[in-house]
Amino acid sequence: MTAPAMLPHLSMVATYFIHSLLGLAGMASLVMLLMGGFKYISAGGDKDAAIRARLTITYALAGLVITLSAWLILNLIGLFLRVDLNTFNICVDGSEFLFCQ
Repeated sequence: MTAPAMLPHLSMVATYFIHSLLGLAGMASLVMLLMGGFKYISAGGDKDAAIRARLTITYALAGLVITLSAWLILNLIGLFLRVDLNTFNICVDGSEFLFCQ
């Protein structure tokens, strides 16, 4: 039997969740970019299909730029403030000390 989850484990879960969310957003943007490129190539002479494919590519690139910008802004703020914003910390004020995991 394993021990129950404690408060410090919540900080690890939150950190992994944030990293996974940014990674999934980036992967989704890349998949949509590939799908838009495939739609554009297979559009042939259909102008409406080509326009829809171009819009898919545009929105995929915008999503990728937003995802990378969010990651870059977090890292720059952390660099200027000298704080690690990639790690989520929960501090609990104990009876004699401040427990920060």
